[in-house]
Amino acid sequence: MNRKCVKQILSLILIGISFFGISQPQNYTLLTGTAKTNIETKIKTASQNILSMQCKFTQKKTSTLFQEEAVSKGLLFYKSPNSLRWQYTEPNPLTLIFHKDNAYIQDEKGTIVNSNKMLKQLGDFIISNINGNGLTDNGNFKIDYYANEKDKDKNKNIVWIKLTPVVRRLKEMYVSIQIKMSTVDYLAIEIIMEEISGDKTTITFSDKKINVNIPDSQFSTH
Repeated sequence: MNRKCVKQILSLILIGISFFGISQPQNYTLLTGTAKTNIETKIKTASQNILSMQCKFTQKKTSTLFQEEAVSKGLLFYKSPNSLRWQYTEPNPLTLIFHKDNAYIQDEKGTIVNSNKMLKQLGDFIISNINGNGLTDNGNFKIDYYANEKDKDKNKNIVWIKLTPVVRRLKEMYVSIQIKMSTVDYLAIEIIMEEISGDKTTITFSDKKINVNIPDSQFSTH
C-alpha cells in the first residue's frame, strides 16, 4: 500500500475527534498533574469495560482542491479485544475489517482489494484508540487534555484531547488530531484532523450502543 493510500485511509478512520487550528480549545483549560492523571485513569477504566460497540458515523472532508465538501456515511462495529469493522455505506460502499491478526479492505462486491502488514498496523492503531491505550500511552503523539469546568457551559461534560505528532512520518501528514469526548461514557463524539496540506476531515458518531451482541460474522470476509 503506497503512502498516499495509507494517508487517505488514516484520514477516513482515525478513531474515531473538533479542531479549529488554534493552540488551545477556546474556553477550555489544559489539565496537568493530578487532573491529567485522573482523566487518563477514567479513560482507561471506561475503555476496559467496553466489550463491544456499534454506532453510525458521518464523515465530512474539506479540501483545498475542491469547493464542495465530500460527505460519507457508514457503520462501525467493535468487539474486544481486536476486532473492528469500519463500513462505508454511502456514497461508495467500502469496508475495512480488522480481526485478530488479519486486516482487509473489501469492496461492495465482497472482493478483497488489499491486505498487508501496513494495513494491519493501521488497524492496531485504531483499536488502541478504542480501548484507551492510544489515548493515554502513545509514543507517536504528544497528548494534551483540556476540560471546561464552568457549570453554566453546555459543554461542561466534554473533554478535548489534542494529539500532536512527534514522529516524522505523521508530522509530514498532520498538523494535529483532536478528540471531542463525552465524560459521561468517555467515548468520542467527534474527531477532526487537520492535514499539512490544509485538508480537514471531520467524523461524528451517533446512535452508539455499548456491550451489545455482535456476531463474529461481522468480522468475516466470507
